[in-house]
Amino acid sequence: FANSACHGCTSTTLPLRSVKPPGWFIHAFTAITISDPGYVAEARAEARRELNPRAAVSYLGAAPSRARFLLSGILPSSYGTDFVLDEGTAAVRTFVWPAAEQPGPARFRFDQFGDSLVHELVHTVTDPLVPEGFASGGKVPSGCNDGAGAAAWRACAQEHLVYAVTLRLLAADDGEEAARILTADYVDRGFPRLPELVERLKEYEKDRKRWPRLEDFAPRLLEVFASPLVEGAGARDAQAQTLMAKGVTAYLAGDVPGAVKLLREARKLSPEDAEIALNLAVSLGKAGDAGGEAAEYDRAIALGLSEKNRRWEIAAAALSSRASLRQGLGRRDEARTDLEQALSIVPPDWSGRPELLKRLEAARSAR
Repeated sequence: FANSACHGCTSTTLPLRSVKPPGWFIHAFTAITISDPGYVAEARAEARRELNPRAAVSYLGAAPSRARFLLSGILPSSYGTDFVLDEGTAAVRTFVWPAAEQPGPARFRFDQFGDSLVHELVHTVTDPLVPEGFASGGKVPSGCNDGAGAAAWRACAQEHLVYAVTLRLLAADDGEEAARILTADYVDRGFPRLPELVERLKEYEKDRKRWPRLEDFAPRLLEVFASPLVEGAGARDAQAQTLMAKGVTAYLAGDVPGAVKLLREARKLSPEDAEIALNLAVSLGKAGDAGGEAAEYDRAIALGLSEKNRRWEIAAAALSSRASLRQGLGRRDEARTDLEQALSIVPPDWSGRPELLKRLEAARSAR
């Protein structure tokens, strides 16, 4: 089917002899109908459960190139591949997409983050941003490839860019916490530059007038690969982000001591990161360390409001949480001051503003 989860989808048998160059897969498909309507319906349903193609187009500032997915229920999953298919005057990137090897009806994994329809469509926009012969400092990280075992820097950088973009789309859909957890997972799989790329993409998101298309921002992204991973503050910050994500995961799983340990390690690597301080404060509070909790809230607020590292959303969250802590300790005037300061720094249309106002009114009435 074509390059939208909802529109332009077709079910058709394609003339695979037009593929250039010919390959073994042509012979596997010329004698069968690969577009069983049930396959197309299943693939569409899976795609709708994952990232939204329209959101991807908006984020990229460009429409993806046309792509076709040739769905097969009989080929082993290891036979997946892609090639260019001539359709009239157009060259269309085409994927041979076997079903997952599992009992029951055919499933094509389009509802899985790394196999989503949007993931492949983003490739068509971001892959050309990495020039031929692209190389980075140091050895290609183990596990970093283009999904076909091509351990080369260009393929590694291309896959990094796709994951970074789709992680930002995931953050918009499911929240920053979900994206951070998945970022840590993919760092462990062999994509260590993701935290740095994600931070760069946040710059892109804040000034789309300056960078209307991702292509315009590409030089900033490729700069990430300019130095060896083991060197520089950027690498330390990336490692700190990974440790923070693991700490949050441990906290959510109920391992509070483990979370505190990981977040303290993250803070050592990146002591000016307001978000690390905020997460450490929450974990210390859960661990019963009220003094440590208060100190980390103070740190998060100061860092979040600093000119160098300004992050109003982190500062506001820390002020709100510190207000709750102070309220519980009977320090009501200080709690009200925290809430008033939080309201003074959040935008008028911020979704959390009504809740802050409600809390402040309640605090004032309890005076």
